[in-house]
Amino acid sequence: MNKKNISILLFLILFFGCDYLEKYTNKERYIDFDKEVYDTNLKKWQDQKQENYKFEYSGFGFIGFDYKIVVKDGYVNSYAYKIDNSDSGDVSGDMNKDNYDLKTIDDIFEEIIDTYNRNNGIKVANDDCYYRAINVEYDPIYGFPTSIGYDLYVPENLAVDGTFDYSLGNFEPL
Repeated sequence: MNKKNISILLFLILFFGCDYLEKYTNKERYIDFDKEVYDTNLKKWQDQKQENYKFEYSGFGFIGFDYKIVVKDGYVNSYAYKIDNSDSGDVSGDMNKDNYDLKTIDDIFEEIIDTYNRNNGIKVANDDCYYRAINVEYDPIYGFPTSIGYDLYVPENLAVDGTFDYSLGNFEPL
């Protein structure tokens, strides 16, 4: 082999080798999330000391849900499935451990920050799923989240099921 052929061969090895390394090397992934706005609204919510309220909580995705939730003394006290804007009937009792989707607004704040803390800055390969952003809109008066969207990177050869978008509405203090 002459020097020219060796140079071309080395170039091809480096070029395709770098592409391979770029594709499969773990990189730190940082989530686009405005933690300062989150902290401001969490404080606004906590300062109001709301322990008795009701609200509607919906999840959109593979496994969607649509609930009317009543919180008393800081715990989910009852809920109803919201079907075409009508109730399916209230179910009473301590619901916090019975159903993953039944949350207080405090629980929803915790879920947002836990997702951010667990996933921000972790090393993930290009061919894995990872969070790119957490988009949250907040109620201007009470500070609770009204819309939550988890932007997840999914490689094109992979299917992911789950619920990544949520909304809260019709909040009413009791």
